[in-house]
Amino acid sequence: MECPEAVDEINEGDVLSCDLTAGVITNTTTGKQYKTAPFPAFINSIIEAGGLIEAIKQGKIK
Repeated sequence: MECPEAVDEINEGDVLSCDLTAGVITNTTTGKQYKTAPFPAFINSIIEAGGLIEAIKQGKIK
């Protein structure tokens, strides 16, 4: 995920959460949210499967 605004505003020690499907980075320390491009569906399927090898084994990628 890329978000120049987040880079400029997030400080060392801040706790973040990322919603890869929605494309939202949340700084849970400050409550500020940053919008970015979401990951494509095929990338999310790899992540959800537990990695590339698992996604191939599960038939999610051919």
